[in-house]
Amino acid sequence: MFDDSVYSVVQGVIEFTSAINPYHRDVRLMMWASGSNIYEYSVMGVKDIAVSGNSLRINVNDDEEIIITIRPVLNIKHEASDKT
Repeated sequence: MFDDSVYSVVQGVIEFTSAINPYHRDVRLMMWASGSNIYEYSVMGVKDIAVSGNSLRINVNDDEEIIITIRPVLNIKHEASDKT
């Protein structure tokens, strides 16, 4: 139904790519530094995805959230809480 959307950002030697399938709510995040993979995360069926200014917020579920900011510098904040 909907195709993947792929977004890439390059800042110096850092490259970040996100692939999002909006229909299935699948997300894949990848980051490289000088050609070496330093971060990779794939998840299916996320709760919500929102874009606000220079940030992408991914609510994976009630206990996990990822915030990617591309300006002023590229940053990934990945938080998970244990509510057990």
